[in-house]
Amino acid sequence: MDQIDEKKNKKNDLTKIKSITGTNDFSTLSKYSMINKGYCCDPYLKYFIDGDSTTIIKTRAPIIHHGYYVRFKAIEYGWQKVFEYSMNEQQINIILSLGAGFDTSSFRYRSDRNIFIEIDHPDVCQRKANIIRMNQLIDDKKINFEENCPELFLQSSRYLLFGVDLRQHSQVINLLSTNLLDDMINDAATDSNEMKRLNFILFNECSLCYIEQTVADKLMAKIIGFIETKYSSSRYSIQIQYLGYEMYNANVDSNDFNRFMFKHFQQMNAPILTFINENQIRKRFENLNFNQINLINMRHFYRELLTQEDRNRINHRIEPFDEWEELENVCQVYCLTICKKFKSNQLSNQTITIYDHRPVKSLLAKSFHPSLQVFGHCSNYDAHNNQINVFGGFGIEPPPPRQSSVKMNNRVAHSRFKNILQLSLDDSHEQITNVQIIHSKNNESIINRLHSRVVPFNDGKHFFLSGGRKSPNQPLLSSIIAIDYDINQFEIIESFDIVHKYRHVCSRFGYRDQLCQFGGLPLIQSNNNVDESNSIWMFDMATSRWFQSKINGLLTDRHSLAFTTFGNHSIVLNGGLDCHHNQFLSENHIELMDSRMENVEKFLIADLSEKLYSHHMKIIDDHRILIIGGIADYGISNRIYQIDFRLMKILTTNYIGTNDDDQILMMHNFSCELINKNYLWTIGGGG
Repeated sequence: MDQIDEKKNKKNDLTKIKSITGTNDFSTLSKYSMINKGYCCDPYLKYFIDGDSTTIIKTRAPIIHHGYYVRFKAIEYGWQKVFEYSMNEQQINIILSLGAGFDTSSFRYRSDRNIFIEIDHPDVCQRKANIIRMNQLIDDKKINFEENCPELFLQSSRYLLFGVDLRQHSQVINLLSTNLLDDMINDAATDSNEMKRLNFILFNECSLCYIEQTVADKLMAKIIGFIETKYSSSRYSIQIQYLGYEMYNANVDSNDFNRFMFKHFQQMNAPILTFINENQIRKRFENLNFNQINLINMRHFYRELLTQEDRNRINHRIEPFDEWEELENVCQVYCLTICKKFKSNQLSNQTITIYDHRPVKSLLAKSFHPSLQVFGHCSNYDAHNNQINVFGGFGIEPPPPRQSSVKMNNRVAHSRFKNILQLSLDDSHEQITNVQIIHSKNNESIINRLHSRVVPFNDGKHFFLSGGRKSPNQPLLSSIIAIDYDINQFEIIESFDIVHKYRHVCSRFGYRDQLCQFGGLPLIQSNNNVDESNSIWMFDMATSRWFQSKINGLLTDRHSLAFTTFGNHSIVLNGGLDCHHNQFLSENHIELMDSRMENVEKFLIADLSEKLYSHHMKIIDDHRILIIGGIADYGISNRIYQIDFRLMKILTTNYIGTNDDDQILMMHNFSCELINKNYLWTIGGGG
């Protein structure tokens, strides 16, 4: 039995290794797709691609391109930092790339003073060596295969490729202990009589996260110990640096995006084994005796270190993009780590460390309905029939009765919702009793859109569906639709070819039967530079006519903001991102747009530090307002703030979480309904 278990464990371990090395192939394809699209340039990556490149491009979405572009630029920034002393001709850089995969840094940063030693699993190294030889990527006559060192797959005067499991610490050190490294250093040192600095750089691009932290820490400690023991007493002065692009836990609170990501890698049989927070990363490198530890969160990098011109280039000119919530979440779990090891008198005080300080969480009651998984939709609560109608969005639409879900490759097909979903509630308002589909009467669906808004007419049967889009460069018309509840069908009554917006505000406004539309994004590639900072559009529901109106007081044109009605005369606004640069507003106000005086008043929420977008607001009574969910400056909020509207202060703060590992709650791109001032339903969310 022991032998059987041992064979089984070895087989499972081999399968896991194969799955982890498979992430290298996915990453390479994603980078290549991003580069082919024109985001950036890497002339070497094409050699590591198999298959038809046109097919590859179709398999990668804009969100993946954006994520890999941020990764590419961050690592490029990191190389600039660790090479910054290379202006000194006396320095030789020795890069130890741990889990190198098909990384092309050794070709892009080729130099007489740069020595690259790449280490990865033997199967990856075998494939990489074959590609390098076939395409003559190393322009060096000294390329041979050392038969007395089977782990060495390729060698030149400035490059070594070793195939070994990184968990085998002693084997890694034995390979570094050979004369190969010394020979390369001596060859790079053109004048052996001059004192030279050896700048050792440990490089990790999303590889060590697949190894337990204790194992990875021990590996780095042994490598550092080897370098200091062997080279400290030599004729060279040494410096040791670490450059890592890695996954990390940026959130102190439980985060459902993190859980989703963990499940994803687990299903790929490549589980994340090291996922530590910022303080733990700092402690990790302090224990390795690094003096300077710099952490740059990728969300911060995208917003602060990429130029606005570069963001406009990739968001508008290269590929229409508006999935900011998902980019924020993806970037939030990656960071660039740059560490330097100096003597005590060389200690720098320019450390960048990003900390999180947030309120203590509390858990609220919740219920889930497995049939409804949707985001980017809008909804409306029908008090007469005690039901919630859901319009548009993207996700898993429940199939019609007696039909099974359409499946592709064992996965449920995702699509834009083309029908209205009707959620019937029980008398307690705590449970869904039935989910019905309201179909189009003439099979002409205008529902299949994202980021629209819906406002009911007084009769409860007609609805104004405002704006929305199919893609970031394809907005949709606003329409009046009518629902026939007797036959569960809807039809289009009228459409309007004017004011095409999405991620905007649309709500009843004033005593008259009018709607107000404000903010939002137009066609993403539009060159319209008209200032709409104090302009709103009005729709007269009785005459079906549009007109433009001016509001006294500054209204910053923005999108993805929260809004609710106040009495029968005003709209309350909060947060959002400005339409020009996708930046948070400078101050956190609640704004009251009053139809009686045609003006806007701003009230500063003194004790609310979070700036939010993709969130919601609901009014409880004449002095209490709820601010719900959204994306904050650190990631997903999943909070509910109860705010005293008269005093402009927070009354209560609740964190919405789940105890069930099978349920995920991400409160952005969601909708919510406040029922009888007591029950708050959140529908869908995420992306």
